[in-house]
Amino acid sequence: MRKKLAAWLVLGLITLAAGFSLSLTNEVTKEPILNQTLQAEAKAKQEVLPAAEIFEAIALQDETGVELFAGTAGGETLGYVGKVTVNGYGGPIDVIAGVNENGIIQGVNVGGASFSETAGLGAKARETAFTRQFANKVSPVRVVKASDPKTESSVDAISAATITTNAVAGGVNRIARQVSDMLNPQEPEIPVAEGTTYTANQKGFAGPVAVFVTVKDDGTISALKVGDTQFAETQGYGAG
Repeated sequence: MRKKLAAWLVLGLITLAAGFSLSLTNEVTKEPILNQTLQAEAKAKQEVLPAAEIFEAIALQDETGVELFAGTAGGETLGYVGKVTVNGYGGPIDVIAGVNENGIIQGVNVGGASFSETAGLGAKARETAFTRQFANKVSPVRVVKASDPKTESSVDAISAATITTNAVAGGVNRIARQVSDMLNPQEPEIPVAEGTTYTANQKGFAGPVAVFVTVKDDGTISALKVGDTQFAETQGYGAG
């Protein structure tokens, strides 16, 4: 009986010590990891809007999931940098994009601490060969296959990584749309039809999707509209 008690006691002490050690390790490494994340984000902002020296956070009234920063130099605003987290094939992807006041994309950075896209496939989204396609394009950017006709606002999909490609493009479009909405605020269009209009918001693949439904007194639907100024679903897929 004593031996059994001693064995359980030793096992309990080992478990307690392991838990304490893990907790201590997490506490010790938490701040360095946070600092590394902040440094990587600061570097990404500079990369996508290199002319800017200071990046000041902009308070947004609407909760769109996009963080926006004004990039300035010498007191002059040179453009804006946005950050948004999208859902890729392997998990969350941080997309950071620079956009000037004319709505032209200056640069794109893809990654984040939780980036886990498949090596050799979706992981190529972090490579310059992919991200540089967005530079000097005007949103909405459209993803096309190698065999599809190209336009001034199209980017080539990563082979066998359509989900990742569309997720990144959707994130870039959301950032560009947020900048446009901030600089050129507009009232959302609501269907003009007989009845009462109801609004609902759902999470889409690339961001929030607003749905406007107008219902007559007899219960029949007289109008339906999907999407508002924040709609950023992929052309040919969710935007179809």
